[in-house]
Amino acid sequence: MDTKISINENMSLGKRFFKYLAPSVVAMWVFSLYTMVDGIFVSKGVGELALAAVNISMPFINFIFAVSLLFSTGASTIIAIYLGKKDIKSANEVFSFNLVSIIILSIIILAITFFNLDRLALFLGATESTIGMVKDYLGIIIFFNGFFIVSYSLEVIIKTDGFPILATVGVIISALTNIILDYLFVIEFGWGVKGAGIATGLSQVFSTIFFLIHFLRKKLYFEFFKI
Repeated sequence: MDTKISINENMSLGKRFFKYLAPSVVAMWVFSLYTMVDGIFVSKGVGELALAAVNISMPFINFIFAVSLLFSTGASTIIAIYLGKKDIKSANEVFSFNLVSIIILSIIILAITFFNLDRLALFLGATESTIGMVKDYLGIIIFFNGFFIVSYSLEVIIKTDGFPILATVGVIISALTNIILDYLFVIEFGWGVKGAGIATGLSQVFSTIFFLIHFLRKKLYFEFFKI
């Protein structure tokens, strides 16, 4: 899929800005739908307590995205500076170091949250009536947290690589996958909030694979570099 944006020197700043702005806005809007979609399906397939459990879990999911945003924004900025200097080797080093760092961090997050799931659920505001479902939902999400972080980080860096439309396509594919799997797991299979968590997690797996395929192609700025 050739979705690279070509920007020539005669193009106005406004046009350059819009070519990146529009796909980015669409991607962020789609990102905001993930937990909303889970909430819709669990409210229909399970009940109001399940909806409450998903909403209670949202701050943790936002935390995961915030961590990814922290690393991806910093890495993409440094990468862009190196690309501007035509220093492709250094850009690849930053790209690889960022990827390794967020994978290690996701493992740390998994370990901490797995052994403190009860405390995390109570900290987020779970009550006696919702704590079981909150733990069911979060217990699934934490195992996929690495895919959340890596997927969003790659999505941001793909834009730096000059492919904002491709990044948006990946996000849309992930969102559609989430909707389809939510329907199957929650409505058809009756897996409840666990099914919603699995659906959301798998959608991030698919988007991560989609983005990694981009970086495994030839003739791109970025490639995996031994650090």
